[in-house]
Amino acid sequence: MELLPHSFIESKEELKKVCEEGLKHPEKYNKNIYIIKLTTDRIMRKIEDPGASFEKQEYYDHPERFQCTLMEDFLPYLSLFVNGIYWDHRYPRLIKKSWLTHYYQ
Repeated sequence: MELLPHSFIESKEELKKVCEEGLKHPEKYNKNIYIIKLTTDRIMRKIEDPGASFEKQEYYDHPERFQCTLMEDFLPYLSLFVNGIYWDHRYPRLIKKSWLTHYYQ
């Protein structure tokens, strides 16, 4: 993708702004790929204390304490999602079929 015209986006606020502006001015935005790297600390939060800082080792040791915010915070603004991470049944799901069904019918 980086061989095509692209820009990196650093935050969910910037992603939302690019999407909103792209709808208003598609001629300005439709010839570029916008890339945002979503690391675990950006898409996971503690269920009991959502404002707590993310501790990667705690996430690895106790994934049941966390929930994914990808669907609420980022997916509404993405056209393509490329997943390149390890996942198994112990960890929170990144995307649920019910969410996709609701938003992409």
